[in-house]
Amino acid sequence: MPDPSAPRPYDPALPALAPLLDAAALGALLGGRVERRYVRWKPGTSFVLAAVLDRGDGPRDVVATATSAAARPKLAKSARRAPAGSVLHADPARGLLVTTPAADRDLPALRALAEGTAALVPPGAVLRRLAYKPQRRWVGAASSSGGTVLLRAHRPRDLERHAAAPRALAGGAPRTPALLGSDARLGLAVVEWVDGRPLDAALAAGRASRDDVRSAGAALAALHARPVPAGLAARRRGGAHGLRAAAAAVARLDPARGPDAHGLAARLERELGAAPAPAALLHGDFSADQVVLGTGGAALVDLDAAGPGEPAEDLGAFAAAAALQGLDEAAVLGPLLEGYAGVRVPPPAGRVALHRRAHLLRRAAEPFRTCRPDWHRELHRVLDEALAPAGVAA
Repeated sequence: MPDPSAPRPYDPALPALAPLLDAAALGALLGGRVERRYVRWKPGTSFVLAAVLDRGDGPRDVVATATSAAARPKLAKSARRAPAGSVLHADPARGLLVTTPAADRDLPALRALAEGTAALVPPGAVLRRLAYKPQRRWVGAASSSGGTVLLRAHRPRDLERHAAAPRALAGGAPRTPALLGSDARLGLAVVEWVDGRPLDAALAAGRASRDDVRSAGAALAALHARPVPAGLAARRRGGAHGLRAAAAAVARLDPARGPDAHGLAARLERELGAAPAPAALLHGDFSADQVVLGTGGAALVDLDAAGPGEPAEDLGAFAAAAALQGLDEAAVLGPLLEGYAGVRVPPPAGRVALHRRAHLLRRAAEPFRTCRPDWHRELHRVLDEALAPAGVAA
């Protein structure tokens, strides 16, 4: 249920912002039913919405962009260069453009996929979108008589950074998906599809056994025990990365909670930097939805952010994601650590708890970005959880 007390984002530089915040208003503008999925807001510059539009002929993905006056020439150029039939609404005077993903100039692979000209995709393959962040990345499955593969569309300049981990990690333990091919011009990577049960879905349905979660812990520990490949060694980042930006995002959405968020970011920066830990090869975005359970044990997927760092960071990320999913953290983290301890010594519980709080702060604005009707209540819940000094015992 929408929260009537939630503050309504306001940006005087974006006169076309209002319909992008209201699914009914945008639906009326486009002549169909709209479901909002994801937003990215750069105050004073742009607001981008990924949505699904249904005009009675089936749902399709759309991208709506509102820009400031300074960015309108670029928006007009995007409209002019868009493929035929991809522009659904254009109001250059107000800085509003609505298109299909094929017009996403930052992800040229999407046009090639729409036109069937991507050489790496088998002719006649059925495409299914799994995730889409306009102008940043698109992830989907391509199924054909030869099986299913994962497609990842990136900005061409970012492709090598995203392809480095699957290329470097293939063939070792734990199992990770292999890079099958890439197209530098399109920014498109084809990655092995990993069959099995996603751990997050199994946990949510109450169908994950203790052994299932143990296997995920063992897989993570095996990753941490691997030497850091040369191609990933330069990716080291501190455990406090992104905290100030996360606090600023909270303050932008709810100014009353800004002092809490900024104060927490400052405390966590001090505490996380007080005792540097030995580096290991991290997943970088570890959570239950990055684990696939198969007959050979747990596989780890989506390793775009893999690189050296403190092992407690991955475990804290898992605990934070479990909290966001509404799971019993202690019940889930316990067997995860049992499996981890069967391979290597777990990091100190206090460090895991610190990283859990840091990840909660980083994700406090996520309910707004993912267009949850109750985003304001969730922002408060997640921020309050991050502020609580007691974490889950490791």
